[in-house]
Amino acid sequence: MSVLMDRMKIQIVYSPFQFAVQKEFDGGQYHGSKVKKGGGLNYIAYAVGRMTSLWGEDAETFRPERWLNENGDFRPESPYKFTAFHLTAGPRICLGKELAYMQMKILAALLLNFFEFRLMDETKEAEYRTMFTLHMDQGLHLYALARS
Repeated sequence: MSVLMDRMKIQIVYSPFQFAVQKEFDGGQYHGSKVKKGGGLNYIAYAVGRMTSLWGEDAETFRPERWLNENGDFRPESPYKFTAFHLTAGPRICLGKELAYMQMKILAALLLNFFEFRLMDETKEAEYRTMFTLHMDQGLHLYALARS
């Protein structure tokens, strides 16, 4: 589970576009930033997944152990901090979140049990294309070798 959570935090499996959290603000300070009365606030999930103030200096590094406690057990973050399912807390929580987690865990376990994966071109850097969701430009080409 920690591998899936850290990959979703970094790779952004959700839309990289911002959406309004609150349409109108009364004005004043909001987390250290001045907002004028009537101004709007936006939440950008792509940026939150990379904030060093939330995740530490290695925020952009794939580090699944950040999700484990000292005993090696999975330790989930606050749903208000980890927002891979957009507004994953409160009254607008994604109804399919737990089903999606279950499907990801089952699929990952089956694929890793039956196959070994290797990059076709280990020298190629991944490039991304921003659409409604974030896509890898030209995909990720792998060899899937059956385990014996």
